[in-house]
Parts: sequence; C-alpha cells; structure tokens
Amino acid sequence: MKRFYLCLLTLLLAAGAAWAQGANVDPGWDAFVIRNATVSGTPPIIVDRLDLGTGALEFQIAQGGQKAALGTNLINGATVAQVGALHIDRLDDVLNSGSLYGPYFNIWVTDGAGHYAVIANEPSNPEWAADRWYSSGWAFLQTKTCKVFETPGAGDGTSWVHTYAGSPAILTFAHVAGLVIAAPPAAYILDPLNAVGPGAPREIGTNVAYGFNWMFGDTATNYLNGFIVDNYYALLANPVTNVTQSTSYATIEAALAAATNDDHITIGAGTYNPPSTLNVTRPLTITGAGSALVTINVPAPYGYALYVAAHNVALSGFTLAANVANQAYPIHASGTSNPPGGPGLTSTSWSAARTSAPASTSTATATSRCRTSPRVTRPAATASS
Repeated sequence: MKRFYLCLLTLLLAAGAAWAQGANVDPGWDAFVIRNATVSGTPPIIVDRLDLGTGALEFQIAQGGQKAALGTNLINGATVAQVGALHIDRLDDVLNSGSLYGPYFNIWVTDGAGHYAVIANEPSNPEWAADRWYSSGWAFLQTKTCKVFETPGAGDGTSWVHTYAGSPAILTFAHVAGLVIAAPPAAYILDPLNAVGPGAPREIGTNVAYGFNWMFGDTATNYLNGFIVDNYYALLANPVTNVTQSTSYATIEAALAAATNDDHITIGAGTYNPPSTLNVTRPLTITGAGSALVTINVPAPYGYALYVAAHNVALSGFTLAANVANQAYPIHASGTSNPPGGPGLTSTSWSAARTSAPASTSTATATSRCRTSPRVTRPAATASS
C-alpha cells in the first residue's frame, strides 16, 4: 500500500510539473519556474494559451515571492553594447490586470574573470513609460538606469560591476557596455560566497540559467498578475560574427566580404534576406545558430542562396528557404553538379536544409514566430541578411 501511494504521489508530481511548464515556447527559449510563493510555497503556473494564437503563454503569478521567466542563450557571448531590439507583447488587459509594469528583463553578465552578476531594467521608472516592454536598440538602452543583483555588494553599490563601471552615482547600461552576456554554471550559483539569491533567474531545482530573461513576479506583490505574452525576442544589433577576427556585422554578405582564408563565421538566430547570391570564394566555416533558428531566403528570381567557389568550406546550422523559381538549387558549387558533392570540391560539409516547395509564408525572424502582434513587430533592420 505504501508503495502504491508513493507511485501515485510521483505520478501526480510529474503531471503537475508538466502542466506548469508551457510547451508552446518559441525555438531557442525556455519557460521555467524560479521560485515558489514565500508563505504558501505554491509554485507559479505556466500554461499555453493557444486560444489566443500560436506562441501565446500565460504566467500565473498569484502570490508574493512567486517568480518565473522566459529565458534564452541566443545572445550569449555578445557584449551588452551589442544588444539590439528587446521586446515582448502583453496580450492581457494591462490596465485592469493588477500589474502595469511587468515583465522586466534580467541579463546575466560576466567580466571573463570568474565574476557574474545580473543587470536589469525597472519598467516602473518614467524613462520606460513610452513602452515598458520594448527597447529599440543600444542607442535607446544605453541611457537607461541599470540595476545590479545577484553578486556581493550589489545592494550598496560596491559590487564588482560598480567597480568596473567606475562607481558612478547613477549606473546606466552604457557603464556596463563591455561586459559579456553569459549564464553562470550551476556550481557558481550554488556557492554561497557568490551571493546568488533564490530569486535569481535560474530554474528551481536544476539551477540551469539563461543569459537573457523576461521576468514574471518578484519578492513583493508588485508584479502579481496573469501575464499573457507572445512575440518575445532578444536580438543583436550585428548578429553575424567573424569569430576568428572578433568582428560583427549586420549582414551575412558583409561578413563574407571581409573574411580571410579559414575564418569562422557564425550567424545568429533570424531570417536573412540577401539581395543576391552569397558568394563563398575562400575556405570558410559558416555556422548558424541552428536549422530551426536561422533561415536564409534564396534571392529571387533564378538565383542561388550560396555559390561556393572554394575548397574546404563547411556549412551547418541553418535552413535555406527556396522559392518557386529556384527551389532545386539553394547551393551551387563551382565545378560540380547540383546539389553540391561532385569532384570539384573537397572537404565540404553542409547541413543547410533545402526546401522542396515554396518557402513558408511565415516571416519568423530572430527568436520568435513573429505572429502579427497588436503592438509592435520586429524591426526590419534586424531581419536583414
């Protein structure tokens, strides 16, 4: 009988966890619980709201202390100054919801010397009054007040972040422009010497952390609500990076033009629309953030997405979306038949997918499906090639 009740309890707990975790999360993101209620111990609840459209989630924050988040590592490795547009839509009745201000964002940063901290905005500040859930880019963000948490000295202005910034009277994001976005390992979070509290943006139980987080709930009761959200993203201003040269670009073609032999180019999450064929004329490694996260639309009419005219070219981690006119040839390799693989190329690999039908009508960019929003759509500039 005891064994039966134990099994039943285990099944109930497992079912509760599955129900509390929203499954309808955009690629590259995760929805997770940070902390349960201070008094009752009741966890916040995360549920899908497919009745409001694909991608919608509800974060039910009913008691003080409850905290949950939407997190991503898609902009990890970039500096704070490289942050582009940040956005999330609230689909609930904001004026009558109980919270005018949430969610807010938390970003884990490091100095590269073993120190981590969380930097954050405060949407209740008047400087965010025009739009509390949208930052258009670095020019906007750098002037805003930057709060520091989850590190020794954060509360009294003596943290390593304040020292790095020169201990200004009012810390802004411009003061921390050179810090790198990175999530700390679980061992760092668990070490009491690092002063990471239970409300830090990390998953309860596992202590898995994400570099960028949209946050729901707080220690006090000022962020209580059933937050219904969608169309969330965190973009980089220059999402294409030449890792070898430590340079970043707004477009793939710009990165290719500046590359030298054997460089490694990475492509951040997004949909790219090159105006013409991308020419690879030297040995390169080109790596996307993932085939579900990076789409390169083949330029029309009658073009190729990639024209490879070099040996030792490695392509991976993105999807090539062809149109009706050229759906058979997303990649053309010089001296070979199509698709590539003939004797004219050596040491060539690829995992870029070729569509066998017209490209999807979806205009998903960056880290979201980009469902038509009642508020703001992604900036066109960040969705360029």
